[in-house]
Order: sequence, then C-alpha cells, then structure tokens
Amino acid sequence: MDLKFNQVCINGFEIGKENRNYKFHTDLEPILSLSDIVLTDSLPNELRTEKYIKQYQITLERMKITNKHAMLNPCPPFFRNEEVSIDAISSDYFVGYEFKKNLLCVQQAIILFCLGITLD
Repeated sequence: MDLKFNQVCINGFEIGKENRNYKFHTDLEPILSLSDIVLTDSLPNELRTEKYIKQYQITLERMKITNKHAMLNPCPPFFRNEEVSIDAISSDYFVGYEFKKNLLCVQQAIILFCLGITLD
C-alpha cells in the first residue's frame, strides 16, 4: 500500500527508526501541509503542559494547512483542548464517530490486502 506515516512530537517519543514509510518530525506545520489524514493520540501526563499543547495541538487553523479534503481522526479517548481543540472537533474536518464504526472492516481489508487475498 506504500502509505507514508509522519509522526510529529518532541524528541524521545519516536515509535521506531525512520524508513521509507515512517518519518519522525518535531515541527508540526510543514507536515500538516503534506497531510491527508491527521491522527492524534491521548497525551501522556508528562506532555500535558501548556507549552506542549500550544506547540502540537491540532486546531481548526492548523487543519486549514492540510491538503484539500483532509480528515481529522483523533484516536479515542481524545480530550478536547489537549491534543485536539474544540473548534477542530466541531469542524467538518472531524470524521466523527460514524467513521470509527467502520474501522474493523477497514483493518480486515488491509490485512487481506497485505496477505495477497482477494475477494471475488
């Protein structure tokens, strides 16, 4: 599928070594301008600081930097005004809870694709 995954946060929270499909960054805005889908995760206690939230929170203004038709898909549980601002959650970028209902089907389709299995 050759998907590209860009992780953005402070140093020390990398999920792995960089490779063709995974890159780590500490500057948010340049990566948003390349993004079709923005995923967030809950913040660990040590990152729940005003400074970190100001630097990395996904806001409506930041979503406007993304590619046309980009989607905001925060990973539950997400906390308003921590990793995602209220205005971003209230915007059309937020795919909502309906999107999450289809997640199992999407994951199964990805597994089948990776295994080379096609359904006729």
